[in-house]
Amino acid sequence: MVNTVKSAIEKYEQIEKIIDGNNLDIDLNLLHSMYIQEDRSKLEKAIKNFAKSEKNGIWITTQLVEASLDIDFDILHTEISTLDSLFQRFGRCNRAGKKEIDNPNVYIYTKEAQGIGTIYDEEIVNKGIELLKEYTNGKESLKIKEDDKVKMVEVLYSKENLKNTEFFKKFRKALDILDTMPPYNVSSNDAQKILRNIDTYTVIPREIYNKIDDTLIQEYKDIGEELSIAYKNKDKVLIAKLKDKRRNIRQSITKKTVSVSSYKVRDKRLITDIEVKGLEDLKILEYQYNMDSETLKGKGVLIGEELSQFI
Repeated sequence: MVNTVKSAIEKYEQIEKIIDGNNLDIDLNLLHSMYIQEDRSKLEKAIKNFAKSEKNGIWITTQLVEASLDIDFDILHTEISTLDSLFQRFGRCNRAGKKEIDNPNVYIYTKEAQGIGTIYDEEIVNKGIELLKEYTNGKESLKIKEDDKVKMVEVLYSKENLKNTEFFKKFRKALDILDTMPPYNVSSNDAQKILRNIDTYTVIPREIYNKIDDTLIQEYKDIGEELSIAYKNKDKVLIAKLKDKRRNIRQSITKKTVSVSSYKVRDKRLITDIEVKGLEDLKILEYQYNMDSETLKGKGVLIGEELSQFI
């Protein structure tokens, strides 16, 4: 398990080369947040089915499987993260406690881990590493108890441990801002931006959009025009029918979307408006999308790889 989509794709490509280069029969899979909704749903179903089966293989994933998916693998290789996140990852390995643990089944990599300082606060990660070192006391491997996990997380996020850190300063600043705001004056989205500085686009990759432009998009547009006429004629029965039909089409369009953080798309020319009434909140992303929906093999949205006409 890795910390970033970039790291996941890199590891996937590296292992894929080894498999192809040695003509190995190994089932290699990839799962991260940069797939459109319907493909991600298929992948999540596939990893759950795989975990329940007797098949052998490799799944490279990001932290989206930490708590959201009930899966149980034999061995976990993971980049270091904050302790709370790390211990969640442990729960994806030998979850049922039925597998032998004579040999280590979790391997933590602390060197050159991606996402430290961006996704995970570097000071918090380093303090967590120190706590782990104290716990292991020089041993290369050991069994870790649930109570000890809880204690380490409590120590890590204690006020005493965090004082004078940038993490605590940012937390206090965000809390002060929220405390001074009038009740009900801040939305959940606003609060999220204050606390985590998150700004995202809901996008449809261009290749996917082109496939649905003459079908779902056109249907949505046509129903909008029919609705305008129905409103003029004050036909309440037809209005209700058309609104329900349009809502269903909107849901089908939404399945073709993926959320992308704004910082990942620095060139805003690569974000194109959808000029259809009712779909203004959605955008078109001019990055390549790599996925075979039948075999479930592919890397998803390829951040940084613009479509040729936009290079």
